[in-house]
Amino acid sequence: MACYLTIKSSPTGATVKINGSTVGTTTVSNYLIQPGTYNIDIRKTGYVAYINLNYKILSTDLAKTLSVTLTPEAEQFAWLTIKSNPTGATVYVDGYNKGTEPKTIQESPLSKHDIELRKSGYGDYTYDNYTWPAAGVTKSVTFTLPALPITAISINSNPTGALIYIDGANTTKLTPSQIEVSAGYHTIKLTKSGYYDYTATENVPEGTILLRNYTLTAIPILPSINETIGWEASVPSGSHNFYLFSLYGTNTNNTIGGFQISQGAYKIVSTLSISRQDNITTSSVSKNDCLTIIAENYDGSTISGIYDAWIQSSVI
Repeated sequence: MACYLTIKSSPTGATVKINGSTVGTTTVSNYLIQPGTYNIDIRKTGYVAYINLNYKILSTDLAKTLSVTLTPEAEQFAWLTIKSNPTGATVYVDGYNKGTEPKTIQESPLSKHDIELRKSGYGDYTYDNYTWPAAGVTKSVTFTLPALPITAISINSNPTGALIYIDGANTTKLTPSQIEVSAGYHTIKLTKSGYYDYTATENVPEGTILLRNYTLTAIPILPSINETIGWEASVPSGSHNFYLFSLYGTNTNNTIGGFQISQGAYKIVSTLSISRQDNITTSSVSKNDCLTIIAENYDGSTISGIYDAWIQSSVI
């Protein structure tokens, strides 16, 4: 015997389908249906669909009413807006990359999920089993990423103002300065006008700031010597067209003709009395070296003997 089926919904106006065929919108009244098992589908925009795949009409049912309350879709989900401090972190939920924050993630109400944030230069932030808000609720949270410990070397010098090189690269920074480096060994060089370069190798441990203060050694400034130093020597007979003086460090007593000479650079002036051609040569005098001046012919062959010669001792 057929049954009169009435279908109601809250709110009303939902579309009703029975076994895939639309029978009307709620409220559907006194729909004549035979005993059996039916698929009832009730839908309304903005609400979660009601689906019953096993709705039974018995042979003893003369009239039957199906009443359903539809749940708003917003109440089916919850939203969590995830932000980071500092900004720009990548958001992961349950291991899946959700993109760069801020990100609003939709999940089931009160469900639990693992959150992870990552950003270069900072430690990862993790929160396991974070509980999403209640149904229909949007919540905003900000997570602070831990700063990684700095690995650096703080370099000072006496005097200050030395240019800093690290591993051969000019940092363009002057002492005192703190410079971030990778952990491990690094070569530091300091340069400053008027001072010898200073070089050191340092091992910088991970996550530490290594403090170093280096003392630079001043380059000595040689005073000008006003007197002229020289010696007498015999002059071979004959005339020569040109004399080129060569400098050799041959002695170790730091004297020429009894005059002490100092480390530095000097102007060498020839004053030969025969067929003389003045020639100025610059030479660096090394410590414990002494200058010996010998004459050479224009063609480069050596003339025997040492000629009258003078070292004009103005330092250059």
